[in-house]
Amino acid sequence: MCCKNFWRFVCAGSANNDFIDGHNTGRRWETGCLCVKKTVIPLLFLSAVLVLLFLGKTSAIEPLVIDKMSMLMTAGGVQVEGYYLEGWALLRESGEPAEVWEKKKIGEKLGLVDASKRSIPTGWGDRLQVERIDRDCQARVMVQKMKGISEDNPTYISIKYAVAGSTQESLSQEKKIRESLASLGKNHGIYLAVKGKIAADLDEEAQLAWGKAVFRGFGARITDTLRTDKYTSITGYSPVLPDVAVVGGGKINLNLSMVRKEQGIHVLLGTPLITCEY
Repeated sequence: MCCKNFWRFVCAGSANNDFIDGHNTGRRWETGCLCVKKTVIPLLFLSAVLVLLFLGKTSAIEPLVIDKMSMLMTAGGVQVEGYYLEGWALLRESGEPAEVWEKKKIGEKLGLVDASKRSIPTGWGDRLQVERIDRDCQARVMVQKMKGISEDNPTYISIKYAVAGSTQESLSQEKKIRESLASLGKNHGIYLAVKGKIAADLDEEAQLAWGKAVFRGFGARITDTLRTDKYTSITGYSPVLPDVAVVGGGKINLNLSMVRKEQGIHVLLGTPLITCEY
């Protein structure tokens, strides 16, 4: 594929992925391509590197991914502003929430031994609420006894982190969360998201072209696209990402949202789904 035809393909953003002749694209070629060309080129080079980083490791431990997500966003011209990390686990464990917290050493594994704790009565049973708010990291953990759900009264654990610091800080927290969840058993999951902003005012076609380039960076297949005059949302599946959600009988693990605001395009890239507000 020659370079000119490649950029016709990227910037035109046609629904059927056909090549569009330059004489017919006119203004769309000029405006869309110039807006995204500088950001898409680094994404193409980075995609091969990311695949090697993922597939080059053969370990039973869940691989860390938030640094690769941040790297891809930065290469695409996004000013990364923060990270969201959410985890959950369901375990068959006797005892009240505070006892489960101590027995499973959750505070030690998450680095929240000295965090504030309080017990809250609910209709399902007592809930242990753990919270620590620092300048660059807010951590909230909930340990909830689910009485009346089944005979063994399972315990549900929810972990939520908002990190405004560096990529290394978010990577460190991802490692702690993954290791903590893995120690609690097989019934667990994690949701990660990187947020940022593109200063350029991309139109709908340029947003779609940029989003497709991001998905190619992860070798992902797009399964669904939702577009309005205010935002674009793209969902898909990548074989190199470890976390998967099943929606409508299909597997997905990559979710991108782009919201147009006065200050530019606000971007969220999540796996397997974006769970924070956008």
